Amino acid sequence: MKALPMEVTLVMSNLPSGYHRDMQLLKEILMPAFDEILDCLDITDFMLEHIQVKPNLLDDPKYDLLFSVERVNELVLQGVPFREAYRIIGKEIAEHTYSPSRDLHHTHEGSIGNLGNDLISQSMEQALAGFGAAKAQTAIEGLLG
Repeated sequence: MKALPMEVTLVMSNLPSGYHRDMQLLKEILMPAFDEILDCLDITDFMLEHIQVKPNLLDDPKYDLLFSVERVNELVLQGVPFREAYRIIGKEIAEHTYSPSRDLHHTHEGSIGNLGNDLISQSMEQALAGFGAAKAQTAIEGLLG
């Protein structure tokens, strides 16, 4: 962890009750930090507005090994002990004989095919409603209108 500058340490340990030189020193450190945080938020906003999901990304052969866990789980469900299943698939991978099955049938919440996006959207709408954003937006429109 990076150590705090001496000025910040002094200000934090000996906060004055009024406006003193300590506050000027702290301001010199905090103001550029706020600017940098705002820049990071702008970058994040831009990135999220332009994010694109590539369909069928996992069809590329370079992602074949992602499905090895599925194959291990399949063997375990057939009664093969986990360590043995892990060794079998590891050997297939090492010998380049592993062939992934992309035919997945997951049913648990959060899995491929059952992401629960509708539940996430519903939760987000409820959380946003708790902030009173609609009321603030109406007030802003009233001020600007």
